[in-house]
Amino acid sequence: MSAKHIRLACIGCGRIAQDHLAAISMIEKVSIIGVVDINTEVVQSVSAQFQCDGFTSYRDLFKNCDIDAVLICTPPATHSEIALYFLDKGIHVLCEKPLATNTKEGEIFKK
Repeated sequence: MSAKHIRLACIGCGRIAQDHLAAISMIEKVSIIGVVDINTEVVQSVSAQFQCDGFTSYRDLFKNCDIDAVLICTPPATHSEIALYFLDKGIHVLCEKPLATNTKEGEIFKK
């Protein structure tokens, strides 16, 4: 059985995200479709480096790109909000730790 080709986007374009993207770009069955960062200069640079679309809003990315999965590499305080957004839309999520910054936030993932 052949593995499905995965269309991936990365939310957050800091140093760890760029390390992940460099490794992911070497995987034959994965295409980096888009990247998101609130810093326009960073998102332009990273999107050019990985030859993909760049956005300053993860909501804009979702509206404009057909993706299967996201990699969340933003500051921890934003992880749960972004993860829930994509999970609610049926998109697979890989999140840098931690997924939540407190127990109350973490409880919402029990459903």
